[in-house]
Amino acid sequence: MERLSGEPTAVYRRLFGYTARYWRVLCGAGLALVCYAATDTGFAAMMKPLLDEGLVKQDMGAVRRVLPLIVVISIVRGIAGFVSEYAMNVVARRVITTLRAEVFEHFLRLPSGYYDRSSLGTLLSKLTYNIEQVADSTTKSVTVLIRDTFTIVGLIGWMLYIDMSLALTRLHGKGSFPEQRLSIYHYLSHSMPGPGVDGTQ
Repeated sequence: MERLSGEPTAVYRRLFGYTARYWRVLCGAGLALVCYAATDTGFAAMMKPLLDEGLVKQDMGAVRRVLPLIVVISIVRGIAGFVSEYAMNVVARRVITTLRAEVFEHFLRLPSGYYDRSSLGTLLSKLTYNIEQVADSTTKSVTVLIRDTFTIVGLIGWMLYIDMSLALTRLHGKGSFPEQRLSIYHYLSHSMPGPGVDGTQ
């Protein structure tokens, strides 16, 4: 078994090579993760009619129209989460099997002096626990990379769709965080219909 480099980038590149062997399963998991990330944007999109129509205008008809969509989004989120988790676990178990076979083959070629210097517990830990953690971290990295990337893209896209100038101001990061919150509150208090801050119409 080829010795892994100490550089984290080289290590992850090698580990991603193991996961890439199961690209069909990864494609299914990736599609499920994209659907899961889209539900975050869907929930954010449902908040606008709930607040504008239900809270501000007191339109219960709008609330009744939005609630079934929230239920559908929740169901899609649950299914997508289950499919992605199951597919990633399948990939992780197969990577673990491959790594254990290679490590065991490497153990068979080691000189006897190595076993004299190493305890049985250490060798078993490398073959069981260490490989388990390495494979698990690899699949979790892929999960976080896909899901969080599309979540961020979706939410930023929705922010730009609602109000591009406000979103660009917030994303630009000009001023301190409290100042940005104050500017957003000031914008919302003047843009939302209904009574103003001072109670006037």
